[in-house]
Amino acid sequence: MLTHDALMEYAGIPLEKENIHLRATFDEAMRRMPADLPWLDEAFIKESAEFYSLDEKTLALYRTSASKIKANENMRQLFWLFYYTIYEGPQPLFHSWFWPFPEKTVDVIGSRFFPNVVLLSGAGVHKRMIASTTVPEKILKQHMKSVSHTVRAEFGALMGMLGPCALHQKGRQFILGRLNYEMGESEISKFMFLKNNKTGEIVLIATEGRYRPDGFFLAEENEEGFDAAYTVSTDRYIAHPVHPEGYIMKNTYDFLYEDWYSPFPLPCETQHVHIPAKKPFTMDLIMRSLKYYRRFIKKHFPTFQPKIIFCDSWLLSPQIADCLKDDSNIMRFMRKFYLFPNNLEKFGIYYFLFHDADCKDDKLLAEDTSLQRKVKAKLLAGERVETSCGFMLWDDWDKPEGYYYEQEFFKKFK
Repeated sequence: MLTHDALMEYAGIPLEKENIHLRATFDEAMRRMPADLPWLDEAFIKESAEFYSLDEKTLALYRTSASKIKANENMRQLFWLFYYTIYEGPQPLFHSWFWPFPEKTVDVIGSRFFPNVVLLSGAGVHKRMIASTTVPEKILKQHMKSVSHTVRAEFGALMGMLGPCALHQKGRQFILGRLNYEMGESEISKFMFLKNNKTGEIVLIATEGRYRPDGFFLAEENEEGFDAAYTVSTDRYIAHPVHPEGYIMKNTYDFLYEDWYSPFPLPCETQHVHIPAKKPFTMDLIMRSLKYYRRFIKKHFPTFQPKIIFCDSWLLSPQIADCLKDDSNIMRFMRKFYLFPNNLEKFGIYYFLFHDADCKDDKLLAEDTSLQRKVKAKLLAGERVETSCGFMLWDDWDKPEGYYYEQEFFKKFK
């Protein structure tokens, strides 16, 4: 059996790009690896193919790939690591969009179908979820279509869809109206929530990290910046507030205990929201979806008690705010959230805005819309434009747009 590093090298996954979940679950997965992997047997393949209504072309590729994985001990080990991490491991699945593809698996199975074999192996998990849930059949069928659509042969392997589709299979993610909802825990680190016990206002403070002078990004090594000073004394927190527009404020502020307290610790139960592409995007549709989902979660998952609604998206990038009209749907959506710095990536900008995830030269980016032209100009000028994050408290979902921006605490800094 290969060591972790040796298995990553065998798969063609650079260690510096490896998904954190694979490393975190490796030792436990190897201890639990069964002698037989029934998900690669013909009986299971037929069952999964029928369950997901696979076409003949996809089924043929599924059979061939599974057979070659089963015949190779290293590929069996790699398959089990992925299966265990996604379906049995204790780690929540975050940022699956950025999982590196195991390039060398193509040399063994002759295609890029490896992650699809893993995904189709979740059919049993999916069936058990359906049998135990009270979620309406109409919604569940929509998720089955999502898996079937993802694994179609002509699409190749979409590593980024492993996590979302697996969450559908496990009954932790649902598409309801305009938004996609994922139940989990918060990814907010390096920060702390404070609430004013008189006004009810919420302020996020930075507890660690080194930030660029503009406060929007963590500073890279040897890059100019400032450290987020955070001190707890006998009567106050002393920290840098995070402005709802998404940047760390340069000066510290004293938050007296008599006025401010921590309403809940992090991590906490969190409702993640994602915005599926290629659908109409209006605030009316967003609000209708949020309203329906609150009833849905109360009825079907009463033990899930989220404290915050969290979103990471290119639609929340503060760097595109000056490219938008104040009454645009993107700007209105952005102003529903309290934004905060969290270095993510440019993938969302390139993939969703420019429809060119593999762009090698910004000069070649599309200029079909005014937003594309304005953001492209920023990129060509050397500005950073990246996916960003935002939150709103669970009970603030229906607060007016700009609610966090207009809090009295931040008005004093204008």
